[in-house]
Amino acid sequence: MMKVLGMALAMLMSTSAMAEFTGNIGVTNDYVFRGESQSNEDMAFQGGVDWTVDDRWYLGAWASSVDFQDGDEASVELDVYGGYVWDMKQGTTFDVGGIYYAYPGANSSLDYDFYEIYGGGDHNFGGTYNPTIGGKVSYSPSYFGDQGDTFYYELTGSADIVYGFGLNASWGYLDFGDSKKQPRNSYTDYKVGLTKSIVENLDAELAYTGRNDSSSLTSDRWMASIAYTFD
Repeated sequence: MMKVLGMALAMLMSTSAMAEFTGNIGVTNDYVFRGESQSNEDMAFQGGVDWTVDDRWYLGAWASSVDFQDGDEASVELDVYGGYVWDMKQGTTFDVGGIYYAYPGANSSLDYDFYEIYGGGDHNFGGTYNPTIGGKVSYSPSYFGDQGDTFYYELTGSADIVYGFGLNASWGYLDFGDSKKQPRNSYTDYKVGLTKSIVENLDAELAYTGRNDSSSLTSDRWMASIAYTFD
């Protein structure tokens, strides 16, 4: 999977004149993924690049610092992804693709690296508040740490509110199948966030997130982030 996405990314870069390029860099007080801190509840630095062709095909890469406090050498997460978007007009789009999560430097016996395939869609209602709702399903045959088959179901929503602020929310359910190493209980996670554009291309977010199986790294918490987008 990683090799296929890497080859596709190289091909798109070679035809960059036909594609649109964007990038982003940012920092957050805590990198939380599906309700669990990936940075030991500490600051994380992040950034990525994206290429799109005809507003349909896309490829990208994104990285973040991580800290699993497991004595291993992994300090970076690198995601490579690609997919295709159908624009059905009247505000409805569908998206299918794949993503590979890599952790350079991690001991191979930990089986951190994994991939997912996904499909979903969203609908924008337009109007004053520009509300959007969406849904997505992701599947991995061998989740992080070789946890076996998993499905992640996600519902999202967003809207513009007042004075340039935006509101977004998400709810997810991670369904573990037969674990290869140790039993894992399925869980739900959620996030509610407030966004604001500070200046052109510079955006900030304040969010509250949590999971239903609370622990030191999955307890309810506030997150704050700021990111700059360039093209």
